[in-house]
Amino acid sequence: MDSGETKIMCRRAEHSDIPKIARMIRCRTLELFDDVTHPGVIFEKACLAVVRENEALEIVSAMFLCNYPNVPVLLQADWPTWMNRLYGLENATAANTLFVHFLVWDDRYERDFLGELLTATFYEAAFCDYVVLVLPAGIEPANAIREEMTKVSPKNEPQEVKAQVLYVSHQSKRIPRLKYRLAVEEDNDDVIQMLDAESTRLRELYGEFYISEMVRQPLESRRIIVSERENSSISAILCLNRNVDLDLLNDKFDLEPFAQLRKIRSRCSDIFSFDEYGGEYAVDAASDSLSISCESRGRSDEDLGVEASDSKSEENELCEDEDNEEYEADAFALELHGTQQPVDELRCQGLLSAGFECFPDLDYCVLLVPTDTPHFPMLDYFVRVPSKPTRDFPMALYVTHRSVLQADLRAREALSTDRGAIADLVEGMSNVVRDFDEALMSERKERRCFVFTCDEVVVGLAIVCVEEEVDRLRLCYRVEDLSPRLENANLDCCSGRLLRFELMPIFNSRLDFFLAEIMRLAGFQALYRRQCSRDDCRAVLPSCLSVMQPTEPRIRKFPHFQRFHEKENVDFLFDELFSLFVITPRLTMIRREIVNTKIVVVGASDCGLAFIGALTSGYKYRDLQFSDITLISSNGLPYDHSNDYSVRIMTPFRGRYCHAYRKLTSGNFTVIKGTVVAIDREKKRVQIENSVSVTYDYLVLTCGSLFQRPELDESSSLETPANCFLINDDANARNCLMEIRRMTVDFTVKQSIVFYGCNIECYCALAAFLELGLEGSWITLIEPKLLARDDVFRDDLEIKESLRETLASNGVRVVSDCDVVDWTTIEGSGVVIKSLRLGRNEEIIDCDALLSFQNKRPCYETFLAISRAGLVFDGRLVIDAEFRTNDRWVFAAGTMTKYSRKLRISKLSPHAQYNRIEVGEKLAENLVSTIASDNKKDEGLRLGLPGHTFREPVVVSCLLPGGYRYLYVRKPGVLNTIEDLDKEVDARDDVFTSGSRTADTGYFRLRLNQFRTVECVTCFGKTDFDIQNMISLYGRHEAMLNDLKRRFLNSEIGDFFAYFNEPWAAALFSDDFDEFRRRPRCFCPDGTTDCKQILRNYLTQALTQANYEEISESDRAALMSQCLEKSCYLQEIEDGLIEFLERHEDELPMYKTSRKERRILREIEDTPLVYRDNAECICQSSA
Repeated sequence: MDSGETKIMCRRAEHSDIPKIARMIRCRTLELFDDVTHPGVIFEKACLAVVRENEALEIVSAMFLCNYPNVPVLLQADWPTWMNRLYGLENATAANTLFVHFLVWDDRYERDFLGELLTATFYEAAFCDYVVLVLPAGIEPANAIREEMTKVSPKNEPQEVKAQVLYVSHQSKRIPRLKYRLAVEEDNDDVIQMLDAESTRLRELYGEFYISEMVRQPLESRRIIVSERENSSISAILCLNRNVDLDLLNDKFDLEPFAQLRKIRSRCSDIFSFDEYGGEYAVDAASDSLSISCESRGRSDEDLGVEASDSKSEENELCEDEDNEEYEADAFALELHGTQQPVDELRCQGLLSAGFECFPDLDYCVLLVPTDTPHFPMLDYFVRVPSKPTRDFPMALYVTHRSVLQADLRAREALSTDRGAIADLVEGMSNVVRDFDEALMSERKERRCFVFTCDEVVVGLAIVCVEEEVDRLRLCYRVEDLSPRLENANLDCCSGRLLRFELMPIFNSRLDFFLAEIMRLAGFQALYRRQCSRDDCRAVLPSCLSVMQPTEPRIRKFPHFQRFHEKENVDFLFDELFSLFVITPRLTMIRREIVNTKIVVVGASDCGLAFIGALTSGYKYRDLQFSDITLISSNGLPYDHSNDYSVRIMTPFRGRYCHAYRKLTSGNFTVIKGTVVAIDREKKRVQIENSVSVTYDYLVLTCGSLFQRPELDESSSLETPANCFLINDDANARNCLMEIRRMTVDFTVKQSIVFYGCNIECYCALAAFLELGLEGSWITLIEPKLLARDDVFRDDLEIKESLRETLASNGVRVVSDCDVVDWTTIEGSGVVIKSLRLGRNEEIIDCDALLSFQNKRPCYETFLAISRAGLVFDGRLVIDAEFRTNDRWVFAAGTMTKYSRKLRISKLSPHAQYNRIEVGEKLAENLVSTIASDNKKDEGLRLGLPGHTFREPVVVSCLLPGGYRYLYVRKPGVLNTIEDLDKEVDARDDVFTSGSRTADTGYFRLRLNQFRTVECVTCFGKTDFDIQNMISLYGRHEAMLNDLKRRFLNSEIGDFFAYFNEPWAAALFSDDFDEFRRRPRCFCPDGTTDCKQILRNYLTQALTQANYEEISESDRAALMSQCLEKSCYLQEIEDGLIEFLERHEDELPMYKTSRKERRILREIEDTPLVYRDNAECICQSSA
């Protein structure tokens, strides 16, 4: 926005703006508002906060607005009645009114600080018509308030009485009024110029006068309307058509919750008779499917699903067998939309309402948009309709109803008379009606029920209660990422829990309003939703979750990740695991950009799950909502079944993904069970083995390398025998366990079980069967030759020896350095292995079940699909520095990929040598950047260095034979050879161990690198230890570990397990400590000019004394230490550490802080048991 010659910009306020805003508080602010001592708390309570900046980007004014007036004696729920009766503002409702709760300005801009703030408010809050400032009695307003707002005095109040008054601003005074009319031929040039700014495609197809031709030869089914400013210039256009192919739309999209866009012929439409949808009423369109995507300007009628007919189309009829009633179409299509300026799109509500007036007999408006079109504001009034699972369509469908734009929407406390309407609304869902009755009969108002109405008709309900476990939630979830200022308020009585939320699907576009009304009526500052995981990943989530923000779990606080290998998890703060969502008044009005790009992910590896989680969980990309992500996996979604200990211990744990993590997170994506057998790059489509095809905009291959059947002689059959088991995920482990239990009659009948492999997965599965009761004498372990070995135990001889002894004591036969070269099978209903022939001495062994952990490579069918599609495969799938294959629309990552040789980097590690979860998250970051920039580049590999640096450690944890708990953490990248490791160890002597394989305390090994930071951790013992805490040791400097090297060399550390369990280490294992560590690196305190000059002079002096020659390494270290001591940064770091400990005082009570010290001394002085002289001595010694 421009104001005179000075450039003025208004934007939403952020948390970082609070200190700058607080500095503008004056005495006049205290007169206008009661309590402004904590502007951060007011900021969180506000629905909308806007600031104004000058051309120097200095904040010159700020305004916070809430949905209730700042009158302390007035209940938040009663203000509409108060305003109507006292001031006569009948048109001001909760849906269209905001109140000023905080207003400050710079004295230099006192004359014009308010106008731009009001204008920005009306543009940001599209449904807002009134902004009201309550002026206390006897207070004179600023001149800008008088000029920009209208004074409203109480009715029947004498003029001489100084009463409380309102200053009101209506949106028509701040935003130019628009006139809506049908287009005429003279509008052709203006409209075509407007549309050409978006795309010239329509003009190239239909010529220079296609608008004029459509107006001159109108169709009865089409209407073209324009919005006109006061100067007669056109600001926007809509082209509407009532000829809609409803059969096509109903075939491709799930329109049942929208009455199939039809109504009973010759009857008034009843929008309140939708059928129930999913587990909870309200089309959640798969919850996140309430998405808003993009529109393509200039699409043909066929593309939009509109019938191209010159005459009025025949009305669709649907005859039901039950009542034989006839149905007709009840929707029109929005064919074309364009605006003159971007700001015009922010106020398109009136234009869309005018479109409904063109078809007074129709209630729905539909809009089809391609998936690659940017988001535009008009879609905020629509609801996205999910496509049917077995259907594929190149566009996204959006629907809206005239009541969303024109009806009176309200929320109120539920009454007993609403029971009938609620029962009709949720017909067939008796549990909702039961919860409604319980909420109404609650004597102590432990539960409260609210209903949502549209023109006095009930369209939804919500049941809430007070959230009494806020402290526990904050301890286990990162709530402060969303609302860091909430901790300044009393959340125990100001936070609520959303127990149930049901809303008619067409009103999902107003979810923000209904949630804000719940918090206003209930007096909550925050609203939480605990979403318990369902076993069925396709279950429909509540629609409210598409607006509420997910909170990231602190996995170090959950014993399910720390004590992963225990049979029974220890007691936890909550009875069950759940994902947590939160909403505050401020978050209700933050728009999220909906991304409709079709992303198809092949393979449910850890890398693929991390990629999908980064996009759908909402933790990292909170301003984006991906609405069309499909996962194709041969076994469906991992960890989608019950948490069975026997299955859990059969596969290694790599730090995050397990059944517990599935319950702690929620994401909206489609899961298709199957294997990809073909990729059509030209049509951008993948073919699945069951003849189902899925189109994509971006294809992401994260299949990973899987264990395959052993490589045998060429004469052997290619068919995998029925008793050859390959354990690649939890589903394979479950099936294998069930079959062997059946074969052995629950481990009671002897069978010959053969394990083939020498890697962590093989030992993990073997240990699981021994733990579950399988006799060791029935087991034969065949370890292949050295070249095929997994190097996980290569530098831990203690573990190797312990493993050998445990297997021998259990009676397991071990055949080392031997390969399986052939097998004998029995033909019947299927191929079954009878015996195996080994390469050494041609030995034959019986085999009733073979568990193979060899030949890790991509699935054969997927490999053929990749090769036939022309994707470069050189031992592994070749990718460039941005995870792209040789097709710019196909990305890949994970263990089956390698970097292109064109990158010209020797010894570049493939993704298999890095943390798979980090690789997936980096892939998501790269793809988000690609979509956002819409980068159009030529096909082909990109040269250059990889654009990402992988820093997270590689983690593996499992249960080994003998009941040993094992954890191995190492640095990412190519592993050094054993000879290189021995040389490094001899040169540095930085390998520290405690305990042994036979010790009760367990075995602990820790290795430092040349920078004295931890680069490898090995834990081994029969007692469970905290896995996540041990992982967090990676990358820490030994000085941070309480001077670990010095203490160990002085024999002060006898057991590392006990050492890291001491109270001093508690802060190191806090989730927030890593963030605190990163702060000093980029920290630059204000007002450090003198400090920098002092350091500059000190360094100059040191260089002068050295005659500007190179300073030795020891002198350089001493110089850096002295510079740090003389600088202000050391004090800043210490102050930051104290602030961190004080903020986490409840979690870390063992540390002494200044605040705790003062409290202890005050208690000592107050106690009568301590003499005053002794107290003074204690105070002096503490000081």
